[in-house]
Amino acid sequence: MTQLSSTKNTSELIVSDAISKPTEQPILPPPPHWLVRFALWFRVGFACFLLLGSLLGLTGCVERVLALNGQPLQWADAQQTVPVLLQQAFDDLTTVPKEEQPNLPVLASTIRGQHGQVIVFNFSKVPQLCGAAGCLFVAYTQLPEDQSALALSNDQQAPYRLVWKHYLQPLLPKSIPVLFQDKESEELRSSEFPNLITNQVEDNRIRQIVFSWTGKEYHIEKTILNKQLVEIK
Repeated sequence: MTQLSSTKNTSELIVSDAISKPTEQPILPPPPHWLVRFALWFRVGFACFLLLGSLLGLTGCVERVLALNGQPLQWADAQQTVPVLLQQAFDDLTTVPKEEQPNLPVLASTIRGQHGQVIVFNFSKVPQLCGAAGCLFVAYTQLPEDQSALALSNDQQAPYRLVWKHYLQPLLPKSIPVLFQDKESEELRSSEFPNLITNQVEDNRIRQIVFSWTGKEYHIEKTILNKQLVEIK
C-alpha cells in the first residue's frame, strides 16, 4: 500500500512539473541587413510619393476651380529691383512722403513682351494704399512711340508710363494667386504683351477679369465668375 502511494505521488509530481514548465519558444534569427535597408527605403519612397501626390493634387485643384489659368507673377522687392521707377509710381499715384517711401514693402514683377517689358507693382503690404476697394496694383511700361522719339533725341532712356491701375483684395485661397499672366507663347500672341488675369473672391466664388493690351494700355476684355465654391482661411 505504501509503495502504491509513493508511485502515485511520483506520477503526480512528474505531471505537475510538465504542466508548470513553460514551453521554450525558438529564438528567431535577426532579419538580414538587405531586408532592413529595403524596408527603410520603402518608407522613405512612400513618404516622397505622398508629398508629390499632394503637390500635384494642389495644382489640379487650382485648375478645377478656375476657368482661366496662367503663369503666376513672380514678385521681388521693388526697392531692390526698380527703385527709380518705384519712386515715380509713388509720386504719380500717392501722397506718401518721400522720407517714408524707402521703408515700405512694395513688390514688383516683370512681364516680358515681344519688344519690351511691363513692370507691375503690388502695394498690398502698404496699409496706406489699401482700403475697402482693395490694395493698389499698377503697371508701367515704355511705349513704342516714346522709344521711337528717343532715337531722334539726346535722351538716354524713354519714360515709363502708367498703363494699368486696379484695386485688388489680396485675401484669397492659398493656392490661388491674385494675378496671372496668360501662357500663350509670343509666337501665337497677337499683342505686344500677354494678358493680365486677376482673381478675386465674390460670393465664395472666384471672379476672374481678363485685361488685354491695346497698344497703349491694358483694358478689360472679359470677366468670368467661376462656379466652383472656394473657402477662405
